[in-house]
Amino acid sequence: MEENLMYKIAAWTNDEMDEATLLKALEAAGEDVNRHRTGFTEIVENLTPEQAESCDPLIAFANGLLEMLDAEIQEVADGLEASDKGRVITAGDMMNRASFQLNQTFVEFRNQALRALGPSDIPNYNHILSVKDDFLANPDDNMRLVFQEAIDTERSISLDSIKKLDKEPQIPEVISLTNAFLRHLKCLNNLSDDLAKNGDQADYDSHISALEETFVELQDLVPMVQVSLRAQGETDFPDLNYLFQMITEAETGNIGDGPLIEAMVAVEMGFAQTKSKLEHAPTILESALALEEVQTALKTFEDFEHGIQAVQAFLAERSRVQLTQARGYLLDFAKALSTSRERLKELEAMEGKTTCPRCATLNDSDRTRCVSCGVALPQNVGSTTTTTFEAKESGGMPNENEDLLMTANVVKLYEAVNGIHAGDIDDATFLSEIEKFENLVNANVTQLPPEPADTEEAQKEAVNRVYDAFEEGVEGFRQGTELLRSYLDNRDEEVLKEAVMAIDGGAKKIAAAGQAVAGATAAAT
Repeated sequence: MEENLMYKIAAWTNDEMDEATLLKALEAAGEDVNRHRTGFTEIVENLTPEQAESCDPLIAFANGLLEMLDAEIQEVADGLEASDKGRVITAGDMMNRASFQLNQTFVEFRNQALRALGPSDIPNYNHILSVKDDFLANPDDNMRLVFQEAIDTERSISLDSIKKLDKEPQIPEVISLTNAFLRHLKCLNNLSDDLAKNGDQADYDSHISALEETFVELQDLVPMVQVSLRAQGETDFPDLNYLFQMITEAETGNIGDGPLIEAMVAVEMGFAQTKSKLEHAPTILESALALEEVQTALKTFEDFEHGIQAVQAFLAERSRVQLTQARGYLLDFAKALSTSRERLKELEAMEGKTTCPRCATLNDSDRTRCVSCGVALPQNVGSTTTTTFEAKESGGMPNENEDLLMTANVVKLYEAVNGIHAGDIDDATFLSEIEKFENLVNANVTQLPPEPADTEEAQKEAVNRVYDAFEEGVEGFRQGTELLRSYLDNRDEEVLKEAVMAIDGGAKKIAAAGQAVAGATAAAT
């Protein structure tokens, strides 16, 4: 599709371009569609039987989109002939969406074809393996160039990803993914250097083994970062933040209606549940202040409904002004609801109630799990010295008699252990919590106060023992998180218990080290 065709259609509708110029652009767009069709047909003809079977639905969908583009180009031409601006605008919008969907389909087609090629489910890894094998089977200059181009393409993807991540909030998940891309890039550079120096005699087994590890690491981390970044938007509500992203993409014409509709439906469903829980809150809450705050929270849904209606109006009428209105209404709603939610938490605590973070049900504060959905409830960390694990009848998780040291960050990790053990969270969420904890440990590992100078020998020896305890505590954390990772492979409950004990031991040693060094430093000054 000619790159600026949509802008030219807009210019014509605003009387900023003559009809002859737009017709030439349409002709170029038609030629572009034919080139895509010819190239795609050649690629499909060269697929293996396994690839063809795997990609068959995508092939049919892509051909359908190419036919749609032909039809819409003709529709624009017919609209021009009839001087019907509305017809031209509608056809241009359909063309824009079909073009976007076609690009997305081509990307997925490539990935699906490479997955079918094997041996892994990671398309780019399979591609590098394939061209490497082709080169070793026929190590001439042409095949070397193809191999090098595959490496360079992956290096370009890594560099581009690192640049994009640098613009994101530097939360632990983003830092972890950036480091993973840096390791991936280093492996690619090593492979490229060895290929250039040694050709088919390079040590490809070690390079491919290292790349397999970094490809798998990236495959695990990318979805976690995507989920985490959704929570980093303009509001406290990840689904709403994602809807804002889709609104922005729709405003610039980068997506079709599908992603926008899906995001809107998800938001509607999520907040319908929240509203329902608020409507039932008066049967649980007692104070007049709490009831008044519930009514304030419910009133915020007027802006929510206006915002959703504005998105729906855009889908019907295609006016981008309606998307701007939708964003404004929904932002006002989110800010007001967040304020009411925080106020309700304060009032609920005074009344002995706790809001479920998953379904917004009000629970008595002595409950550990939601009466409605069963998810673990937020606990008062400062007032407890016990784990949130629930004891089993036999062979259960650590219970309250084991006197674990609880700090805010350790509690979050233990709650993730609870969740994975009970089946309340998935593996990706569990790994994300482990990553967060590891990043906190790494970020603070050098934060112990400096050893006091000019102290007596006995005091130096005591301080050294404390510093040793600090290092042992950090090692306990690392052993514990490594065990937590291994649980995902073996699903052994004893591994979870062992991990918790290692982390608890580390927490106690670090807590004691911090207190002792602070005291020693104060005594020396």
